[in-house]
Amino acid sequence: MIVLSLFGSINYATADVIMPDTHAVQGCTKLTNLNEYPDIIFIGYITGPMPENREKGYDTYIIKEGDCLHKGYKFNTLFIIALKKSYVDKVGIDNINLSINHEWWTSGQPKFEKGTAVISESIDFAGGWYEDSNPLIKENFDYKIAGISGNKLILYKSQETQWFNNDSPEKTETFSQPEIQNLKELNSTNIPDFEPDLWQKISTFFAKLFGRD
Repeated sequence: MIVLSLFGSINYATADVIMPDTHAVQGCTKLTNLNEYPDIIFIGYITGPMPENREKGYDTYIIKEGDCLHKGYKFNTLFIIALKKSYVDKVGIDNINLSINHEWWTSGQPKFEKGTAVISESIDFAGGWYEDSNPLIKENFDYKIAGISGNKLILYKSQETQWFNNDSPEKTETFSQPEIQNLKELNSTNIPDFEPDLWQKISTFFAKLFGRD
């Protein structure tokens, strides 16, 4: 299982305080190359003080190509979990236990009760609240998955587009993939099953019992 953490998104509907002389900037942050990974399903995983599903303590949704990422309440945290499509098809997203144990943040990484996770560094969300002196009214951030380096899912911002409320033209900047040491391709072979099936558990038990592990 591979996880990406996302922080800093502002949801206008859940902002606690609107500062004077500021305006909301519409924003959309997307992952734009998910279709390059047909054997992987990317799941948005929301946890924090105010998930919609209070009983579970987290929310999930499947991310599709070009979807704007979201996390609900502004103090929630969004992770992106990459799971094998074959595993999700077999188990079902609602039957995957994504509960976090009580030591989930002691190492700076979430620790799930049923598996381990590889986490990317956080990325910036587009949009938010800006001073009225700033003419920005809308912006889009496009990110792409570069691969895996060590135990991290590596993303990079590939494009940033901004719109303004004055005579300034639309502004678009594109960015190349940076050089990253030990970068490996992301594929289903380097994503472990989040929760081993019964046969795997039995095989592991007997391997340990007879000293083959």
